[in-house]
Order: sequence, then C-alpha cells, then structure tokens
Amino acid sequence: MMAKTRLDGIFSSGMVLQRDVENIISGYEAIREKVSIRIENEEIVASVDDGRFSATIPAHAAACGLTIEIQGSSRILLEDVCFGDVFMLSGQSNMELPAERVLDNSEEVISQINLPQIRQFRMVPQYEFDRSKACELAKAPWTKAIPGEIMQMSAAGLFFAREIHAEKGVPIGLILNAQGGSSVEAWMPMTLLDRWGDYSSEPRRFAPPGALNKFIEDREEAIRTWYRRNETEGNDALAKAIPIGAENIEIPTMYPKEEGKTFSGSVWFYKEIEIDDEPSGPAMLYVGELIDSDRTYINGIKVGETAYRYPPRRYPLDSSILRKGKNLVAVRLVIEGGRGSFIFDHPYYLSYGNHKMDLTGIWSHYVEKETAPCDVPGFLSQQIPTGLFHACIETLRDVKVKGVLWYQGESNTGNANHYAEMFTSMMRVWRETMGQRLPIITTVLADYADPLNGVSSDWGEIQRIQRDIPSIVQDCAVVSAQDLGAPYELHPQDKETLGRRYAQAAKTLFYS
Repeated sequence: MMAKTRLDGIFSSGMVLQRDVENIISGYEAIREKVSIRIENEEIVASVDDGRFSATIPAHAAACGLTIEIQGSSRILLEDVCFGDVFMLSGQSNMELPAERVLDNSEEVISQINLPQIRQFRMVPQYEFDRSKACELAKAPWTKAIPGEIMQMSAAGLFFAREIHAEKGVPIGLILNAQGGSSVEAWMPMTLLDRWGDYSSEPRRFAPPGALNKFIEDREEAIRTWYRRNETEGNDALAKAIPIGAENIEIPTMYPKEEGKTFSGSVWFYKEIEIDDEPSGPAMLYVGELIDSDRTYINGIKVGETAYRYPPRRYPLDSSILRKGKNLVAVRLVIEGGRGSFIFDHPYYLSYGNHKMDLTGIWSHYVEKETAPCDVPGFLSQQIPTGLFHACIETLRDVKVKGVLWYQGESNTGNANHYAEMFTSMMRVWRETMGQRLPIITTVLADYADPLNGVSSDWGEIQRIQRDIPSIVQDCAVVSAQDLGAPYELHPQDKETLGRRYAQAAKTLFYS
C-alpha cells in the first residue's frame, strides 16, 4: 500500500540541500489538510492543495548529520541530512559516465577516496511528452563517495566535487540529471522548438500511456530475435580450440579489413599466448573496445561479455583460469551490420601478478555464422524532443542549486545548425522554470573520430559553437575536454583533468 504521506523522490535520508538559501520540501498527502515539517527547533506547517504540499524551510548554514521530521497522516524521518553546495550535472553520457568506467585512468585515486560528505542523487531515467500531465520525480537513494557506493557516481562530477569540497570544506550534493545519447531538443519544451520546425510528431506518438514502453519492448525483442539467429548450437565449444580453417588477422583491425566489404553475423577471434611461470595474483584481460557485442573466454572459460559497442572490455579474472604454458584467448564478436572492429588506440593485453602480456599482433579468426544485417532501426528515447524537459527539469522546479555542469553535444553533431540558439533558449527556460540564476559551465567536446565513419565535420562545428557560447549566454563559462581523449574514444577516461577544469571555472562563476 502506498504511504499516505510521501515526499518527492529527491527528499530522503542522506540528502544535501543548498546552504544559505531557503529550500522547499514537497510531496503528497492523501488525507490531512496540513503537513508539518520540523528541523532542529523550527516547525513549518504547509497546507495541502489537491493532494500536494510544499513547505519552505529557512536558510541554513553548512552542516551535516541533521534530522528532518515530516508529519502528515503518516510520519517520515529524514536522517543524516546535510546543507552544503548542490550542483546539477546534466547532458549525456560523458557526464553520466560512472567512476567504474574510468578505472584504467584513475583506479588508484578512486580507491583512496572516502568522502562521505560528497553525495549524489541519480535521477531515474524517465520521459514525459504530455505536458498536461503532472510528472512525478521518482524516488532514488543518495549515494556517498565512499567505498562500496562510489563506483556509480558520475566520474566528472566526483572529481569536480572533490576539488570544491577540499577548498570550501562544505558538503557537496550532485544531482546527476544526464542521459547518455540525449539531444539538446529533449531538454527543451515544444514552445521553444516550434521556431525551428515541426518537432511534434514523435512526442505526439509517444504521449499516450504505455506507448513508449510498448515500442521499446517490441524493438528490444526484435533485437533479441536477431541475436538468437546468430547463435549456433553448442557454439561455446568454439572457445576451447582454434578450429580448422581459421585464418590469420592482425589485431586491432576493422572487420572486414577491406574497404567496401561488409559483414553481419558472428566471428571468433583467437590469440594463443605462452606463460612461462605458474600464474598467481590478480589478473585482468583488456580487449580494447569492440564493435559490436562480445563474449570473451580464456581456456574455454567465459571471463566477460558486453552487449554493445561503447564500453571498454576490461575483464577481471581469477588467475587460476590461466596455466603455465599455452593459453587461448577467444573473443566471439557479433557484428550487427556493415563492419565490426577491434578499435585502434585502445589497450589489448593480459595482466597477472607483475606480468603484462601485449595481445596486439597476429590472431586467428573464424566465421561462425553470417546473417542478414540487424535491420531494427536505431532509436533512443532520450532523443525525442521535450521528453527530458518535462520529466527531469520541470520536476526539479523547486530544488535549489548552486550551479550546473553541462556536457552534451555528441548527439547533435549531425544537426549543428541551430545548436547555439537552442542552447541559449534552453538555458532561458530552465532558469524561468527553476526560478534561479542557474549559472552553467558547459563543455567543449573531446575530439573524436568514429572508427567506422571517420571524423565528422559537424563535430568540429559543435566544438566551435561551444567555445563561443559564453559570449551569448549570461552567467556561463566553458571548459574544454577537446584534448582529453584518444582519437577513437567516445568516452574519454581522463575525468580527473576535466573535474579540475570544472572546479577552476566554478571558483569564478559559482563563487565570485
């Protein structure tokens, strides 16, 4: 049974509220006409209007470990509440990228962070296209920058918060409000988008209840069906030995290697390695980044799998899987259509104990099954215009923040024409919606060349626009990530440097 008194999802134990300003705590009350909120020795009484209440609590200096009691028809106790500086992290995957995805670059640093006053609220991914409906801010926990919780925190946000916390000595709250693959149009209302054309067809299509979920379920089932067609009975046996008929190939590579050739289906890649001593200690297999999905084995034992192209293949394993003498690394690569790849300029090696074995060079490959391409059209809910604005900005209208960090633009590189005007309009409506100054630090995208298509001229155009945005948007600064990645790395792992750059810009923009 749903509680008769409940809070909007962001208000929970462990939360961080913005210091030195009035804050609003809001939620739902099903029975009573009034709700009381008690913090320290102060009691605030809020009226209930059509099932909703909203209470303004007085400004509070930086503090931690406080308790807030909410009493309606049921009682809610919020513990370990902090007042500090709160920042919204928004954009797409490079802002969302969790600490666990940057361990190749920052594992030692992250392993030493134990800062319980740095906390993150992860907005639950949700979309709303019908503005006449009230969208509820979904409940999620506040996580802390401590062992056991830190790995799911935004890496860029974490390193930014560490710098600010060290300098200011106050609790830091991060509201992670980013969606990988999202377009700038998704973060805007239709009233703004109308000036650049008709963006209404997809929002209308997915506005009816359940329409988006049904479409996604059908699409995912079509993809699963295609993947099932690529499986052959007993194919795991192909992980145990190089089959007769396998041919040599140099890794890293495109597949097929020849320009103009295409392939769809499943291919096995094999690398024999010789280990001179008895393996011991922690072991890790790196097989770069792959296009598209993989299952990876050592000596016939599966050590990892990844369902899509972007994550680095970083597979920890028990060194007991390894043996003195010959060992076989086998990668089953599924290519959805066109060309696959062991992407260049990524790590390919096996480490165990104090040893590190390079895996680039000559491998063998064997075609398991060639099929028709996966013809399920590409689709990202987070690119549908207006969906994230209604679900993820309007729902935060009463939440006070010190400022915003924005890393977005990859999804608009194919449509850069109006990006500056759209971003300017987006920020205006965000500020109106949240009723705040809302200073923002935006980011120049890291350089990137798609392994399949090369460098897009529009990528450089978005970068140029981003560098110039502070000249047209008030209370805006820009930092650059342009130099932080490898050519074929869409998600650069050096978020430490980026976090320091954000913090440096924040000292002027947020704290001047």
